[in-house]
Amino acid sequence: MKSKPGPLGPDLYSIVENLVLRARSEILGSAMNLLQAGAE
Repeated sequence: MKSKPGPLGPDLYSIVENLVLRARSEILGSAMNLLQAGAE
């Protein structure tokens, strides 16, 4: 995955991307847990 180096540099961009993906999966995980707890 080659991304264009932005003004902040490519490293920071990939770090931010990783954080966003991780946060999204964690939010999805907690939402699914809440739904399952409510269904029981």
